Amino acid sequence: MGDIKMKITKNMNVAEIFELYPQTRPVFQKFGFNGLMDAALRNTFGRLTSVEAGCLHHGVDLETFLKALNESVASVSDAA
Repeated sequence: MGDIKMKITKNMNVAEIFELYPQTRPVFQKFGFNGLMDAALRNTFGRLTSVEAGCLHHGVDLETFLKALNESVASVSDAA
């Protein structure tokens, strides 16, 4: 597999990612974003929080997280 094209960027809000790419939910859980599994929190804080801000808040490495998110999106795209 070649380089992954980045569909998800650090400036996207997390609620938008959930809507566009529901297959990323396990990635969010793996990295400790468990509060986002609650629809009410996702639709409030998730709309105000960028990927970058969320990573800072949770102490998650941004580049590693973005790579994992985009791999999950690419794997579904490749299977289609």
